[in-house]
Amino acid sequence: MNDAAKTAVLQIARIEARSEAMADRKKYKSDAFEAIHTNVAAMYRIGTIDEATMRSFDESCLVDPSSQERANASESQPLRGSLK
Repeated sequence: MNDAAKTAVLQIARIEARSEAMADRKKYKSDAFEAIHTNVAAMYRIGTIDEATMRSFDESCLVDPSSQERANASESQPLRGSLK
């Protein structure tokens, strides 16, 4: 492995470590989507994919907070009605 390849591997490893620390702030659709998103985010940070591609992976892998709130609200509605 040449020096450039070694440097790229080290950069990816550092980025993945930082991404794992940041993962607590993000909600993923599943563990598999978390793994995919973490690797794609590393690729974005080192410049191998563009911003539009990263946004596409965000939409595919991350839970939309507004849809999560709607789901929680609709789950609690039957409870509220039964308490009356």
